[in-house]
Amino acid sequence: LTRARVVTRVCSPHHLLPSSSSQTLNHVSPLLSPYLHHTLSRSLLIKPPSQILKDAISPPSRRSSSGGNNNNKYSSPYTSAKYVVYVIGGLGTSYVVVYIFRGDSVPISERKRVVLLTEEQERRMGEQGLDSIKSQYSSKILPSSDSRVKQVKEISQRIIKASKIDALQKLDWEFIVIDDSTANAFVLPGGKVCVFTGILPIADTKEGLATVLSHEIAHVVARHHAEKVTSGGFLMVAGTLIQFILSGDISPRTVDTVMNLAMTLPMSRTMESEADHIGLMLMARACYDPSRAPELWTRFNQDKIQQPKITKYLSTHPTHASRAAYLSEL
Repeated sequence: LTRARVVTRVCSPHHLLPSSSSQTLNHVSPLLSPYLHHTLSRSLLIKPPSQILKDAISPPSRRSSSGGNNNNKYSSPYTSAKYVVYVIGGLGTSYVVVYIFRGDSVPISERKRVVLLTEEQERRMGEQGLDSIKSQYSSKILPSSDSRVKQVKEISQRIIKASKIDALQKLDWEFIVIDDSTANAFVLPGGKVCVFTGILPIADTKEGLATVLSHEIAHVVARHHAEKVTSGGFLMVAGTLIQFILSGDISPRTVDTVMNLAMTLPMSRTMESEADHIGLMLMARACYDPSRAPELWTRFNQDKIQQPKITKYLSTHPTHASRAAYLSEL
């Protein structure tokens, strides 16, 4: 897992299903990743990381005696591990300080988190992403007169109106239905919802489609896109520092893999489960029967190849079976 893939995951749109189930993720994700890179380079990295590290954390004896010819920056694994702990501790402390001044709670779920992007920045990200989708699927986007488009808009607008959440009412929502066999749906920042016709037979009923759409709307309620960019910034800085410290002792690919398995993927699965939870509450407020929501994931299990158990740890989304069980417990 290279750094480019980590950045791509941070900035990707929120799909109903894992990226392996969708063809659009590979096209949309790279569009948004430069936005994160620009934000970080402007606000966090004034000098190259290597120069910052040489000036700030390298031991004075090493800086004076290495002569610039020693590729191993630190004398022993113990020293390297010590500086890794310093980096993790420093960034953890920084995150806590940021949370004290800029932390907030996710509506409905009340989970504590940090979001540094403004709503205007989110809106621009969504508009750029939607332009790319329209360009890519220009010949497959159904007209507003199509009955499937009308149904998607009707159910979505009913959910948004019944939510009584002011932030949702103020957004410029757009709903696009793409005539494609992909069984998926996703949302872009700022309320840009895209649904593939391939998911409609699996949704089957109004409650099924409401489950899909309320999940996507829930991502907007929770501002998951902005949260991913914020936390992704911390993870990118941490990864850069740790790779510099451990150069010669461990490969950058290993550092990226460990951070992805330990931080990025679990965070993504948490957000997806949270969107399932919030979406269920939004369904109920709109007077759709929330007890029917687990049926959607049961049908996915029937119509799709069974997911291997290891998917639980390697996927951006929980398994279909676990999502059905979770919704049944709420």
